[in-house]
Amino acid sequence: MRWSAQTIHFASSDDGRYLISFNRNHQELVVYRPTWLSYSCNEEYCTSHDFPSKAKIFESFFTQMYCVSLASSNELICKDFFIYMESNQFRLFATSSSQIQDALHLTVLLEDGMILLDKKVFSNDFINLAHNMGVFLFDDMLAIVSLRYQTIHIIQIRDSGNLVYVRAIGAFCREDDELFLNCSSQASDPVFDFCLA
Repeated sequence: MRWSAQTIHFASSDDGRYLISFNRNHQELVVYRPTWLSYSCNEEYCTSHDFPSKAKIFESFFTQMYCVSLASSNELICKDFFIYMESNQFRLFATSSSQIQDALHLTVLLEDGMILLDKKVFSNDFINLAHNMGVFLFDDMLAIVSLRYQTIHIIQIRDSGNLVYVRAIGAFCREDDELFLNCSSQASDPVFDFCLA
């Protein structure tokens, strides 16, 4: 089969309804819907027959649904990063700049290609996006591991597709850990005795 010249093919959705790909400059998401096979052979040795010329063309098997821009001019879509929710409603994609790993996570509705307006930017950070190694999804909770800051960011994905920042786990696991450590280090000073009381 001859592939489409404009896209690099990436993945199929779990339900088989979509073929997800990127354009050659890795800035646009292109989604196809399979049209299924239009040629069959009922004989015992079908390999000896040549396929009709239409059966060898990519467009005879897939119909383009939409093409949406996910990245700005200085960013690229991370081709190894693709997370889907169990509901099959949302897909998460990421873009990053080649200079500084500004990871930008976007939610996309595969049904119509609408990009939800909510996104999270991690500026001047490094997140290992290759094969989803630095991002984990459990139910509606997304954990993003920041290698530069040694922090795990917990983000909830709402039913509307909005990304809600829940908390960060890093140098301090609880909100009052910094206060406790500061009080402990200043325990010898009588002014701060109230901290440990």
